[in-house]
Amino acid sequence: MTGQSYANMVVEEILPWAEDNMPAGWVLQQDNDPKHTSRAAKDAFQQKDVRLLDWPISGPQSNRTHMGRTRETVWCAKQRCSNKDQKFALLAKQWSAMPTAVFQKLIGSMPAVNKSRGFPTKY
Repeated sequence: MTGQSYANMVVEEILPWAEDNMPAGWVLQQDNDPKHTSRAAKDAFQQKDVRLLDWPISGPQSNRTHMGRTRETVWCAKQRCSNKDQKFALLAKQWSAMPTAVFQKLIGSMPAVNKSRGFPTKY
């Protein structure tokens, strides 16, 4: 994935979902992956007025969406698919079926993660 494809995905997929499902004033959290900090991503986010959370820490506690994806990825890994398109469709179906409450719980845990500076938290 390139910075441009990441920016396109956020603008075309995540922003519309967030506008329908997130409270006003929501903030996008991302790590310092090069595609997240690319000129293409920065320009797209500035143009769309996307509020970004500065995220200096790293580690397994630093990105709750990874934790949400882990459960779905493990489940999908156990399913038999004959090609990558079927596997992607299966993962996309499972990901979209996750209740909004799961995302809200992960997002709600972020203040504790920030306070612990990326070290383990109780959640």
